Amino acid sequence: MERSDLRMAAKKDIKNGSASKTVSEKKKKAATSSKTARREKTEDADTVRYRAIDDPYSLINQILPFVFFVFSIFFFLIIIMNHGASGIGVAAASLKNILLGLLSGSAYAIPLTLLNLGAFWHVDAQRHRLKWRLWCTLIAVLIIAALFQIIGGDGVVYNLKALYDSGRVYKGGGVIGGLIGSLFLQLFGKGLSLVLLFSTLFVAVLLMFGLTPHVVYSFFFYRAKKRVGEMRNKRKKPVSKPHLSRIT
Repeated sequence: MERSDLRMAAKKDIKNGSASKTVSEKKKKAATSSKTARREKTEDADTVRYRAIDDPYSLINQILPFVFFVFSIFFFLIIIMNHGASGIGVAAASLKNILLGLLSGSAYAIPLTLLNLGAFWHVDAQRHRLKWRLWCTLIAVLIIAALFQIIGGDGVVYNLKALYDSGRVYKGGGVIGGLIGSLFLQLFGKGLSLVLLFSTLFVAVLLMFGLTPHVVYSFFFYRAKKRVGEMRNKRKKPVSKPHLSRIT
């Protein structure tokens, strides 16, 4: 009897263990399926969120080029005009002071970059290149501000008020350009900083206009090769002697 009872108890333990394993496996599957469902919902939400930006014929991509064009004119007029009766108002003058205090003379690059974004926005939306153009535009503006600090600033300066005040009078790179330029000056010195920043600016400007260094090199190499070929053909071409008619 005792052996049979022990066997029965062992069987019950095995059944209970298998049942608990089955329940735990079901819970794991349910948790995995819920996580997968949440992930799919998140991806669907992101897809819906960015579908308008990725679609070149969406309403937002049809309007944004004109918005960039209008804002480029707006910022250009704010920067070049002064506060007064025939100039800009108080709000526009305050915005101008903020832009100059942050970026100094590189604030003039803002209208150009906005115009560039508006000109290439539709093409970039078709080729899904909006993000890298925005990054290149931002990098180009920051590099120009840093160059203003390195070339026309007071050297290594980390005083925010001094950088802001000097930026308002077109001296140095403002707060943002001053900090970046001062960091480069402190780490690399003036000569190497200029080389690094001008090289990076050159690449960023090329990418802003949809070009690459290879495209530029190929273009000039093709023109030079074509010119050399034309000069060789002119040299190889025989010179025709003038025909002298007989005088009778």
